[in-house]
Amino acid sequence: MRVLNFKLLYLLTFVFGLAACSDDGQKPLVTPSKTDLLCNKKYRIISLTINPPLQITPDSTITSLWQNCWVDDRIEFKVNGKVAVDEGTKSCSSSLPEKYEDSWVFSADENYLLYKEKNKKRAQLKIEILDGHMLKVSSIDTINSKPYRFTQTLSK
Repeated sequence: MRVLNFKLLYLLTFVFGLAACSDDGQKPLVTPSKTDLLCNKKYRIISLTINPPLQITPDSTITSLWQNCWVDDRIEFKVNGKVAVDEGTKSCSSSLPEKYEDSWVFSADENYLLYKEKNKKRAQLKIEILDGHMLKVSSIDTINSKPYRFTQTLSK
């Protein structure tokens, strides 16, 4: 009988102990959507690679030439499908204004970012990483009949 009472006491203590636990007003974790992870963050380009390397001269690749001009760029994806681009003071092209807007949309499966620059065709960028702090995308473009993989990493 004592063993039974001890087990009953243990079971009641366990049940009441669980009931006494509180969540301290915390809401359950909700997985953010890809739009939440992407939007309303000011990203900066931290890496741009082209594979195979696109040689401009024997000593330099296109990424080494571009690096100085995109170091101060800021890119912000907005929920309304707009992209606010701030080229900063070191613009890659004198024909671009310092600040301008592009547009974006996810593909149906949300594995691609469809990015549209003004007066250019829409680029299909494969999302490699999207975690709320970093965005890494890649695309394949053909230059002089040769395919190149462009990979761009942005961080907030």
